[in-house]
Amino acid sequence: MEDGRHRRGCGIPGGRNSLVRILWAVVWLAVMPLRAEEAAEILFHAALRAFEVGQWEQSAEGFARLTVEFPEFEGVPEAREREAFARAETAMATGDFASAAARFAAYRKAHPGTRRSALAAVREATCRLRLGDRAGAIAVLEEPEGAFGALTQSGEDPAVLFAGWLLKAEALRGEQRLADAEAVLAGAGPSARTPAEQWARLEALAAVQEAAGRLEAAAESADTLSSALADAGPGERSAAASALAGRLWRRAGNPERADTAFSRNLAAGIPEPLQREAVLHLADSAVARGDFSGALGRIQSFLQANPEPPDAPAFRLRLGQALLRSYLAAGGPTNAAPEVAPLLGQAAAAFDAGLGGTASPDVTGMLHLGRGWVLWYEAGGGGGSATLERLRLAASHFVAAAASLPTGHAQATARFKLGDVLLRLREPVQALTNYLAVASQYPSDTQVQSELVERALQQAVLSAVEARDASSAQEVVDRLLARQPGAATAGDSTLTVAQALSRSGNPNGARAVLQRFLKAYPESPEAADAELLLASLDLRAGAWSEAIAALDVWLTRHTNHPSATRVEFDRAWAMVRAGASTNAIAQFAALAARYPTNVMSEAALLWIAGHHHSLGNFSQAGAACVSILTNAAWQGSPAWHQARLWAAEAARGRQNLTSAREQLTALLNDRTTPDPLRPAAYFALGEIQLEESPPPGQSPLQSFQVALEAFTAAAQYTNSPLVAAALGKMADCHLQLATRATNSYAKADDLYRRVLETPAADVSARTKAAFGRAIVAEKRAGDGTDPTAVAARSAALRHYLEIVNGELLRPGDVADPWWIKEAGREAGRLLESSARWQDAVALYERLALELPSMQVAWERRAAEARKRSAETAR
Repeated sequence: MEDGRHRRGCGIPGGRNSLVRILWAVVWLAVMPLRAEEAAEILFHAALRAFEVGQWEQSAEGFARLTVEFPEFEGVPEAREREAFARAETAMATGDFASAAARFAAYRKAHPGTRRSALAAVREATCRLRLGDRAGAIAVLEEPEGAFGALTQSGEDPAVLFAGWLLKAEALRGEQRLADAEAVLAGAGPSARTPAEQWARLEALAAVQEAAGRLEAAAESADTLSSALADAGPGERSAAASALAGRLWRRAGNPERADTAFSRNLAAGIPEPLQREAVLHLADSAVARGDFSGALGRIQSFLQANPEPPDAPAFRLRLGQALLRSYLAAGGPTNAAPEVAPLLGQAAAAFDAGLGGTASPDVTGMLHLGRGWVLWYEAGGGGGSATLERLRLAASHFVAAAASLPTGHAQATARFKLGDVLLRLREPVQALTNYLAVASQYPSDTQVQSELVERALQQAVLSAVEARDASSAQEVVDRLLARQPGAATAGDSTLTVAQALSRSGNPNGARAVLQRFLKAYPESPEAADAELLLASLDLRAGAWSEAIAALDVWLTRHTNHPSATRVEFDRAWAMVRAGASTNAIAQFAALAARYPTNVMSEAALLWIAGHHHSLGNFSQAGAACVSILTNAAWQGSPAWHQARLWAAEAARGRQNLTSAREQLTALLNDRTTPDPLRPAAYFALGEIQLEESPPPGQSPLQSFQVALEAFTAAAQYTNSPLVAAALGKMADCHLQLATRATNSYAKADDLYRRVLETPAADVSARTKAAFGRAIVAEKRAGDGTDPTAVAARSAALRHYLEIVNGELLRPGDVADPWWIKEAGREAGRLLESSARWQDAVALYERLALELPSMQVAWERRAAEARKRSAETAR
């Protein structure tokens, strides 16, 4: 049905306001009984007017009402078509782009021949683009048999066609298909019939060309746009196009074309923001050419006509820069001509005026930088309180500049001048910091690298020497040598430099420094230390074979070196890490025999003890510990105390519990024992007391009571990694002691809960604690049937299922199948005792899948539970 149907007069008062007409229609329907045909006509036209003015929701509701109330009305097909379109537009207007895209797609499919089908395609593509689906948007617009494709062939609706092409270009640009986007925009030219469309096309074209790195082509497009719009007379659009062209020409490295483009915006009638941009650019351009008088004239003329422009600080900045550059160009401090000195004061006044306003951080930073320069020149080379005051003020401005400016040449300049000022103020450490920042923090800025870095390093050497910082001085000299290979070296600080680089996480830099030193000074007294430091870099990097080979060579060359024992230890340690433990044991033993009182021998024996203990060789582990404990030279050292703890562990491993308890008691009674060893000693003592048989005549529970005291002492060290295990053992003891003191159940449950809440508790400790809570709950329930007992058994079941369901696991944890089996078995028992046969079936079937090694057993249990469930149902 054509859009013009059903538009004959309906007797509705009104004027040009469609909403008024709609309201009149509603009133008319409300007060006048009408024939169905007349009522349908009125309702149709009311909805149609809402549709035409974009009141989509009202329109959709009106058309929907029409189709429901007047299904025989001849306009129903058109109403349904328009309702579908309006519903899609409503979703799009409310930001529901996914729904809108789907509705527009459905509309296109249902109404392929309407004049709105192409517009629906454009709308759908718009929604997909908003959703980030650029490929989907392109696909809609490129459908060969689609509505937009048909419109492309006919060209009947240029506005819709242009909107689709502009949208397609945007999507192609987002997909980085820049050549395709440019081609689309080029083809869209004939459809851009209004100045706004021409502006949009050329602006998009310039953006695509800019994204493609074709800055000159983009600038040409902007120039073309500016010329096309200027034919209709000067205006905001043509001025904006000129500004865009100027910016692009500037980025393309063509200052002449940039000046030409910006100059067009100096004419009368140009919007003031674009005039300001043009003046600022042309002033900067003049300064860059050394035309300081030209820059001053242009800025001063503009400020006379516009005394307080919105971005006045930017103009004050340019004015101050031009005055300062004029002062320096005239000879600055060396020119005594009467017209030169006032330029510095005028520059200061301009910078101060700019700082009195509100500006962006980069403009504020440049104003501070300029003011700092003025104060630096005002301070001159003399002394006195006035000079010091100017230098302090200059430092404050340079600090503010560095904080406000973005990373780049200007910020680096501020830091460099801050270093100069601090050096003159006799603050060399802070000066060194700023010089090194300039030398280190702008690696990709070519201007900083070419103009400032080498000068900063030279000034940094002076600062480091004045600060008596030899290592920094050597580092800076080394960096200078890398930039100037012919300069003299200062190799006596090479080791310090390499150590600093290694500590800072730069082993490659340290290796390069050491290798360069050894190549230049192979016979230097520091060569042995340099070679040793090179080997240590291999050790830190885990290059064990390389480290062993290097240390072998070193020991051959430097047998009597004071570091020989340390080198032998490091070589043996590298063997351990390389997997040659047998050779390492021999090396450690030989070291201990050759240097019986050396601290490295103590470390070697301690390693031997720990290694044998890890293998279960408790006799050999104990022997190594005894060798340490019986050496008077090491008595009281941290390793000596560690050896006593390990000696107790070795005795326990040999089932000599009496000897183990004696060692631990001696360790705990020794006031010099380091605190980190005490919780381990208490914990081991508690475990031994649990393993020992009670004395004749004492209750077996007495062992738990005594062990509880030891575990309680261990748990007092809350920062110890053993705290969770100690709490768990305390809970275990209370669980056993509950047979004679029922309040121990509550204590056990609380201790198990604390284990679960301890951040350091591993998955094993948490699983045991949950299982323990389940046992406590069952013990409390007993055989009772009262609500309290039922709740307790329910809590027990919950704790068992926490283990089965993996609820205790944290990121990175792996469940223990044995605990899953035990918890599953106990959970199943509780479910069966409660006749919850179906729950039991589900549990057993799940366990059959998760624990395949016991699949048959679990399936048998599931079958039995299933059978019992069936019997219960009967």
